[in-house]
Amino acid sequence: MAMTNGHLVWADGKQVANTPSSDFWNDAEKEPCKPYDIRDGNVYKLWRYLRDSTTYLSEFEAVLGFARELDVPVRGTGIDVAAGVCWTTGLLSKIGIVEKLYALDFSRHRLLTLAPLVLKAFEAHEEKIIRVLGSFYEIRLPDASVDFCLMCQAFHHADDPRRLLNELARILRPRGSILMIGENPIYPSQLLKKRMRNYLKMVTPQSFYVAKPVYRWWPRFRDLFPSSIESGDHYYQFCDYASIFEECGFVLHSQRRNGYTVFLGVRN
Repeated sequence: MAMTNGHLVWADGKQVANTPSSDFWNDAEKEPCKPYDIRDGNVYKLWRYLRDSTTYLSEFEAVLGFARELDVPVRGTGIDVAAGVCWTTGLLSKIGIVEKLYALDFSRHRLLTLAPLVLKAFEAHEEKIIRVLGSFYEIRLPDASVDFCLMCQAFHHADDPRRLLNELARILRPRGSILMIGENPIYPSQLLKKRMRNYLKMVTPQSFYVAKPVYRWWPRFRDLFPSSIESGDHYYQFCDYASIFEECGFVLHSQRRNGYTVFLGVRN
């Protein structure tokens, strides 16, 4: 582990390159067209994206409120896993009872080039923040040293979610919490609609559809919701979240609001 220009390095270039979907998330040439690339000084496009184009800002506020309701408020030492450009890190740093924050990501340009601009624009308390280049499968912190973890659009990008949760369970203190936003759990009604649509595609001309149907009368969940090898996106049924968290020593709570679901896992 080394400190370089104000950030920690927990992984070398080879380790990052060997992480699934690392090529996609380390492609800096794709960033200028995205709303969180504010190198042009236009901070408002990021705010509009978080507040109006998506529900991410609402989800962030909702999960903090949910944590207070369950009496596991965000405080002490935290880690923002797959922090990206660190907009969540910046907002967390402004909570008075948060003392220290690790912002962990394996995308070098997001963490080292874009994140400083976002943190400044969000008026973050940067003295609390330690940016870390590394893998969320190998978090180089002592056992039981962290009070909370935040994941925004992170869990469903894990190629091995149980390995990720076991690592977080290791570093979290008893009653430590995992706050999750930006997830897209598949509910039974959505799965049923997908199956019905697949049946329709099977009995109508293929020219009507871009994607071909799955030729099974009872297609599996993974057939209908395949993972993306390039970006590392995975889909999970709502029930999968609870079972995976339970296997790894967490009690998972969820709250469904205006078209989104936030999750809060509490370590046993």
